[in-house]
Amino acid sequence: MKEPKFSLIIAVDHDHTGYRELIKQAQSQDYRNLEIIIVSNRLNTKDQLILDFLVHQDRKKRCKHLSFIKRSCLSSLYNNGIACATGDYAWCITQNIDLKNSASIKEIISKINHIKPDAIYVYASGNPEPNKSADFNGNSNSKPLESSISLANLLHKTNASNLIFNLNTFRSFKLYYPEGWPDDIQGALLLLQVMRFIPNIYYFEHQLLRFERADDRKVSARETVENTLSLNYILRYSEILFGIHSSTFQLILEQEINCNLKVFASLDSGLLNAKILSYLALSRKTTLDHYIKIVYKNVEDQIPKLRQTQRLCLNKNIKYKDALQEFFKYSRVRVHCGAHKTATTFIQNTLY
Repeated sequence: MKEPKFSLIIAVDHDHTGYRELIKQAQSQDYRNLEIIIVSNRLNTKDQLILDFLVHQDRKKRCKHLSFIKRSCLSSLYNNGIACATGDYAWCITQNIDLKNSASIKEIISKINHIKPDAIYVYASGNPEPNKSADFNGNSNSKPLESSISLANLLHKTNASNLIFNLNTFRSFKLYYPEGWPDDIQGALLLLQVMRFIPNIYYFEHQLLRFERADDRKVSARETVENTLSLNYILRYSEILFGIHSSTFQLILEQEINCNLKVFASLDSGLLNAKILSYLALSRKTTLDHYIKIVYKNVEDQIPKLRQTQRLCLNKNIKYKDALQEFFKYSRVRVHCGAHKTATTFIQNTLY
C-alpha cells in the first residue's frame, strides 16, 4: 500500500527561541514520505541564516523554508504553510510539541492507514483527557467520535497542535486558522470549525508525544488580559457557525459557564491588580448573561445560570467605573467619527 504523504508545518515567530531543537527533531523522523515546511515571520538576520542552514543540513532533502515579513501571528503562518503543502495530511506544530522519538510521525501514519480519518484530535499520554465513556464509542484510544459536538468540552484545552487534517477535506470545507487571536484561543476557534464541518473525526492518544502545558510558559500581564477578553469571542463565533438557538450552541454556552470560574481561579492575582481583574470578570459576566437571557427563554432556566455568573463579581468594593478607567489607562483607542451626528454622539457618549 502506498504511504500517504505527510506535511509537517513548523511555525517560527520572531519571539520563539526553541525552534532549532524542534526542527532537528522533525528532520530525525524516520518516515520516508515526509514533507517539512518551516514558515517564519519577521526574523532577524541571525535567525534567518540559522533556519536556512538547518534546511541545508537536511540530508534527506525533505525540508524547505518559507519566510514572510508582514504576518501578524502564528495562525497566518500556518495558513501560508497549508497553502504550500503537497501532502495528503497536514499537521501544524509549534514549540509546545516534543518529537524526540524518531517514530512519532510513523506512529501517526499507522493510525491514518488503519482508520482513514478526515481529522484526528491527538493528545499525549498523561495529559488531561475528556470522559471517554460519555463522549466516545467504547474505551479504545482511537475510536471515532459519536458526534463531533463531543469536542465541545475540549475547547479550552485545544491548541493548533492538537489537530491533524486530511488536506483535501480541510481545503474543501475552506477551513482556516483564525488570524489575529492569541495562541491559546485560535485552537478553540479552529475546533469550532471542525465540529461544524467535519464528521469523520478520531480521538487518538499518542504514546510517543509530549505537549507542553500552557501554564509552563510565562505569560505577561498584557497577554493574560488579551487571552481572557478573547474568550468572549468563542461564544460569538459559535453563534455565527451554529446559530444562537441551536442545541450545539446551548451545549457550548453551558461549557463556557462551567469553566468560567476555573479560568478566573487560574489568573495570577499577583500579576494583575484588583481593578483589572474586576474589569475582566465584568466583561465575561456581561457576555455570558447576554447569551443566557437569549438562549434560555424561561426565567426558571435562567436563574441557576445567572447565579453561576454572579459569582464572578464578588468584589463589591470596586466600582465598574474605576475598573474601566484602570483598563483604558493602558489602552489606545482609535475612533473613526463620520459626519452623521447621531453616530458621532453615540461614540462620544460611549467613550465618556
